[in-house]
Amino acid sequence: MHRFIAAFTIFFIFALSNSYAQIIRRYHAHSGQLPPKALLVQLSTEKNRRKFYLKHHDFLNLEIIEKDATEQRARMVADFKDHFTYCPVYFFYDTIQDQIKARNFSVLLNENLKPVTNLAIGPEDSSYFIVYYGYEQEEPEKKGHEGAFSSGYSDNSVKTLIALDCDFVQLSLKLPYKAGPVRRLNSKKDPTVPAYEYKSKKFDISYEPYAVLYDRNLRLFYRQR
Repeated sequence: MHRFIAAFTIFFIFALSNSYAQIIRRYHAHSGQLPPKALLVQLSTEKNRRKFYLKHHDFLNLEIIEKDATEQRARMVADFKDHFTYCPVYFFYDTIQDQIKARNFSVLLNENLKPVTNLAIGPEDSSYFIVYYGYEQEEPEKKGHEGAFSSGYSDNSVKTLIALDCDFVQLSLKLPYKAGPVRRLNSKKDPTVPAYEYKSKKFDISYEPYAVLYDRNLRLFYRQR
C-alpha cells in the first residue's frame, strides 16, 4: 500500500511538472513563428467625446477634451520613441482605422508625426501588430497559466497596452497580447517617468508608459532557445 502511494505521488509530481513545463513553453514562439516586422501604434483623438460635445455646443468641455487628447498622444509617442526598439514603430490616428484595416500604409506616421518614407511593411504583409492604450476588447479565455506576457494582470476594467493582429482582433493569450499594469516603471525610483504619464483632471483620459514592458515581452517571446 505504501509503495502504491509513493509510486502514485511520484507519478503525480512528474505529470504536474511536465504539464507546467508545457504551459511555460507556450509563452515562447513556436519554431517558424515569426516576430512582427513592425508595430503600429494607434493614437486616440477622442472622436466620440468630441462629437458629443460638439453636437451639444459645449465648447468648454470640447476644448478640455482636445487638450487632454493632445497631451495623451504626446506622452504615448514619446514613450515609444524613447523605450521601444524591438522593431520599427509607426503611428496612426484612430480616425483612419479603416485605411489601416485596408492596409493603406501610406497614412502611417513617424515619431515626429510626419508621413513615413521607408516602410518595413507593405500592403501584402500581415506580419505586424497594432497596439492601443485602453481597455481590453474582451477578457481573453483563461487556460492554464495566466501568462507572463500580461505581467500577470487580467482585469479588463483597467487601462493598459493592448496588442491586436492585422485585422484589429486582440491577440490570443498565447501571444504577447498586452503589457499589464503590475510591473511598470516606478515613478518614485525613475524621475523620467512623469514625462511619459498623463491623467486628465476631468475625463477618463490618461496614459502610463508601458512601451519598455512590451518591448521586453516581445524579446522574451521571440528569443532564440
